[in-house]
Amino acid sequence: MLARIDAVQALLATEMSASLTDYNAFTAYAVGGGANLPQGWIDATNASVSGYTSVDMSAVASTVNTYYQACLLTHNNLQELKDYVTVIDVDNFKLHMELLSGIDDAPPQDILKPNNPSLMGVGMGLIQIEHRFGIGDVQFPFYKADGTLDVSGNLGGGSNLFQFYRADGLLDTITMDAGHLPFYRADGTLDDLETTFEMINHLLGLFGSLFTGDVTIADAQTHLDTDPLSAGTYGPLGISAGVNKPYVSGAVGEDAIWNNSIVGPKVAPLSVPVLLYNAPLITTHKAALTTHIVDDMAYYDECQHKLNSIMKAYGISGHIQDPFFAYMYTDVFGTATLNEIIAQFHAGEIT
Repeated sequence: MLARIDAVQALLATEMSASLTDYNAFTAYAVGGGANLPQGWIDATNASVSGYTSVDMSAVASTVNTYYQACLLTHNNLQELKDYVTVIDVDNFKLHMELLSGIDDAPPQDILKPNNPSLMGVGMGLIQIEHRFGIGDVQFPFYKADGTLDVSGNLGGGSNLFQFYRADGLLDTITMDAGHLPFYRADGTLDDLETTFEMINHLLGLFGSLFTGDVTIADAQTHLDTDPLSAGTYGPLGISAGVNKPYVSGAVGEDAIWNNSIVGPKVAPLSVPVLLYNAPLITTHKAALTTHIVDDMAYYDECQHKLNSIMKAYGISGHIQDPFFAYMYTDVFGTATLNEIIAQFHAGEIT
């Protein structure tokens, strides 16, 4: 991607140099009320040929400047996109990726962003806590009353006591441990089926840019590989030579001195693909990279919130059994996550 940006910037630099040189020359011609116009323009005006005043020269300069500005804008936005992924700044993609990948140990001074070790700690810590308390996707197979096998359940890791009524109506208790679920079949025989436990992998959310950033880069690369100069380049048009032609009586069309009626149709189309090329550089491709940062940080904040709530629940676990404290935490100042933990505590799901 960076190599392509450099290549396109080099092409645009050539266009900018040629068009800016002409723009400056045409602007200088236009000042002074006609006294600075090329001799051919003065001769044409003296011969009562219309279209060769200083106002007409200003129109030519404006047309050329429009193309120059299109190239300049695209060149600058390419540089902005390049800097976003190559130069460490306050909170850009370069800094974000280096912190996530461990290339940088810490952000610059006064910038608060987590680094690789802290993200790993948050992710692994939360995964282990949720696994311990049975927060995850646990599926266990069982036979329904009609004898067909089904899969259901939402029990956590570790050992879990599971009460149920047997086919003969008696209440029984079985233990799901180490990935196994013993149970009684409809005919009264004891069976044992293996369960599967899928932990919530918070690393995918915390390090999302490392997993999906290449797709965003590939999308940008696809666009960057298109041709911003597909309508042609400025130099071969020979605008300066056409504007500076000597006056020839009776000359028409392109054989006459070029004013904006000829220059405009030649130069204006060049800007179209350049501006189309420029359009998504910031609003689409840089914005997509920024979205990675925002999503990763939002997930980090969510994980931190969960950890803080869990730690707070530990701190008040001795109090929330009392109705007064339970009411205050669940109805007044407890967080949504903390309220869920309290509810699980009262339901006996967390002991």
